[in-house]
Amino acid sequence: MPAKLVDFKLDSQGVRELLRSDEVEQMLESVAESRVPSNGCNYEVTSKKGSHRANAVIRVGDAHAYYHELKHNDLLKAMK
Repeated sequence: MPAKLVDFKLDSQGVRELLRSDEVEQMLESVAESRVPSNGCNYEVTSKKGSHRANAVIRVGDAHAYYHELKHNDLLKAMK
């Protein structure tokens, strides 16, 4: 017997509210903090709410971390 297809309509306003919620922003920030390389360099984690969803960003905090990142790509490797 074939499976029945289910038809549903996604509430885009509800999805936007979910993606912009404080819980999602905190979850993204905690994931970003867990991805920061532990190589002794200074990295900064920030999060903000955009117009459609929450965002988290990891940035280098000083020149030493910047040049270390250029040479070793630790942030890129942490995302794998």
